[in-house]
Amino acid sequence: MRLATVGTSWITRDLIAAARQQGELEPWAVCSRTMERGRAFAGENGVERVYDDYEALLAEPQVDVVYLGTPNSLHFSQMKAALLAGKAVICEKPFVSNMEEFEEIRALAEKRGGMVFEAITTCYLPNFQRLRQGMELIGPIHAARLEFTQKSSRFDALKGGNRISAFDRNYSGGALYDIGVYAVHLAAGLFGSPEQVFCISNWQQWDIDTSDALLLGYPQMVCSILCSKDSHSDQHSVIQGEKGYLLLRGSPSICDDIQLCLAGQEPVTLSQPRRWERMTYELDHFAAVFRQRDLEAVRLGLEQSERVMDILSRARAHCGLTFAADKR
Repeated sequence: MRLATVGTSWITRDLIAAARQQGELEPWAVCSRTMERGRAFAGENGVERVYDDYEALLAEPQVDVVYLGTPNSLHFSQMKAALLAGKAVICEKPFVSNMEEFEEIRALAEKRGGMVFEAITTCYLPNFQRLRQGMELIGPIHAARLEFTQKSSRFDALKGGNRISAFDRNYSGGALYDIGVYAVHLAAGLFGSPEQVFCISNWQQWDIDTSDALLLGYPQMVCSILCSKDSHSDQHSVIQGEKGYLLLRGSPSICDDIQLCLAGQEPVTLSQPRRWERMTYELDHFAAVFRQRDLEAVRLGLEQSERVMDILSRARAHCGLTFAADKR
C-alpha cells in the first residue's frame, strides 16, 4: 500500500520510519506547503515524490493511504477531502477539534465505506492490554490518577510573545489537545465514557491552555488527569483497586513501565519490552484493516475516538476554552 504523508514535522518523520519498520505501508510521497520544504523533507527521509498541492496529491491514483500530520485545526477539512477522494486515512491525534466535526467525519465514512483512523499510540501497544489484565487482578477499581507532563521546548518562545500553532486557539492547540489526549485515550480505553467531566485549565494568561486538570466521574470510580506543557514532573500514573494498584511510570503514550502492586506483596513488573518503535504497532493494525477492508474495526476505532472527543469537548466547555474551529 502506497502511503502519502502530509506535513513535515518530527511526528511525520517518525511515522515514515515506523511505516518502513512495519513493511506494508510504503512511504511513496510527501506533501508540504512549499516545494522547497517538501523536497528537503523528502530527501532527509528517502521519499521520491513531492507535492505542494493537496488536491493534486488526492487525485493521484497510486496513493492508497494518506497520513495527516498537520496542525489540529486542519484535520477535519483534510480528512473530509481524503475520504471524498476515496483514500484510506490515518489522522494524527487529536482526531478533530470538536464533536460536530467528528459526527460529520463518521457519517461520511459510514456513507462511503471509508477507512479512517486516529493515529494514537496508546491503545495499540501490547502493554495497554497488560494494563487491562492487571486491572482484573486489583479490582474493583475505584480511583485513577493519570498524568502526562512535559515542558514544551517552545514554551519559552510563547512567554516571549511568539505565536505558534501548538499554542494557538486558531489551530486547536494547547496542552490538552497535544499531550493530554494521550491520558484521555488511556482513560477512555480502560474505563469507557464518564458520566461527568470537570476541568480546571490554566489558559487565561497565554490565551491557550498550558496545563489542565480534569476530573472524570464514573458510577463506581473517579479518574483525575493532569497534563502540562509548562512544567516538568516524573510522570507517575496510578490505577487504584480494592486488592492493590497499578503504577505506570512515564508517558501514557508508551506505557513502558507497569508495576502490579498487590496489597501485602512485592511489586511485579507487568510490562514487556517493546519489539517495535511505538508508532509501528498502530500502523500494523491499520495496515491489516485496510488490507482486509475491515469496516467493523474502523467502527470500533471511531467509537474510541468519539469517547475521547466527547471528553475533550466537555472539558473545554467546562473551563470556557473555545477554538476558532467551534465557529464553523
